[in-house]
Amino acid sequence: MNGWLIYAKEDAIRNKHYIDWVIAEGKKLNLTIHLRYREQFLLKIETHRLSVSYEGQTVSLPDFAIVRTLDPFFSKQLEFLGIPIFNSSFVSEICNDKGRTHQYLAQANIPMVDTLFFPLEIPEPHSITFDYPFIVKGAKGRGGKEVYLVTSEHEFENCVQKLENQEVIVQKLAGTIGKDIRVFVIGKEIIAAVLRSSNSDFKANFTLGGEATLYELSDKEKSLIDRIINMFDFGLVGIDFLLDEHGDLLFNEIEDVVGSRTLSATSSINIVELYLKFIMRRLNEIG
Repeated sequence: MNGWLIYAKEDAIRNKHYIDWVIAEGKKLNLTIHLRYREQFLLKIETHRLSVSYEGQTVSLPDFAIVRTLDPFFSKQLEFLGIPIFNSSFVSEICNDKGRTHQYLAQANIPMVDTLFFPLEIPEPHSITFDYPFIVKGAKGRGGKEVYLVTSEHEFENCVQKLENQEVIVQKLAGTIGKDIRVFVIGKEIIAAVLRSSNSDFKANFTLGGEATLYELSDKEKSLIDRIINMFDFGLVGIDFLLDEHGDLLFNEIEDVVGSRTLSATSSINIVELYLKFIMRRLNEIG
């Protein structure tokens, strides 16, 4: 089987090790995986039908595509062309927007911090009903970027200037600061969880200098995670949780294009091999 591994050019440079890993693991499973750059694709309609070209040329469609860009419209076009996509356009559309993710999961009473949505305009200080300090996030931010701890009206005004022309969410602080848990999920299966912590920042992201250790989930925590999993048709994602004052999980976000640095640093789990085997099973089910 032939597959596309799709990245934006800039992201492909930063993730060369991961790309080489995916291609190498694919070869072991008789999967031929080609790196493709999102910028080289042209989506179009020709003679009343959807089509796609690459580098200006007609291209043979693959058996599957692993899409590592935040572009649900692009993923949807490939799906309409009959290409199985991992993750799906629905996962991309919901999970790459923090506001939409919280809105979608709240209907199932998933525990999370109180949240205000500002999808159309930057909020004014008087519109915030929370006491200081609170968190302000760009709805499309990733990797702990565009997340700000705000302790005063002056800080709030500076923060919203940085997020001008973006959708914004404002949230109460979780009960436990500087710790979170990332749960790696493939399909309907919980693969592993990692506790990330920082003694110097309210954000615990590994790429921002936080520490990471493998974390054993309780049955209660697994039950909550399964409720989230059952609301989606995941390929590979990371589901992130904050902790309340009692140490219970509070949903934070879902990483569609999830990295594996923390899992590789804390375990011997080959997440890429597991993911590709899952894709093969899914393709066999499709027929």
